[in-house]
Amino acid sequence: MSHVTKDTSWCTIDVDAKKGKIVLVERWQYVWKLGTPQMTRWTLPERQAFHARADRAVWNAWSNKAMLKVEGSSEFAKSLSGRDIPV
Repeated sequence: MSHVTKDTSWCTIDVDAKKGKIVLVERWQYVWKLGTPQMTRWTLPERQAFHARADRAVWNAWSNKAMLKVEGSSEFAKSLSGRDIPV
């Protein structure tokens, strides 16, 4: 069991024991609402630009900054024992 993926309702969890890392790929859903009737709808380029900025902000804040430690007697736990695993 060196590489396992699991789909959930909000993300895909990808555990790679060989490389010693865990990747979470989130699914985002936007509801584009107008604040007032005078506002115009978001254009596709505006929505794409917003998503790109939000995505970069999440990567900058979290990517490889959260670490996990594994404990246990399974082969998986033994192979990663004593290592910080980046998420």
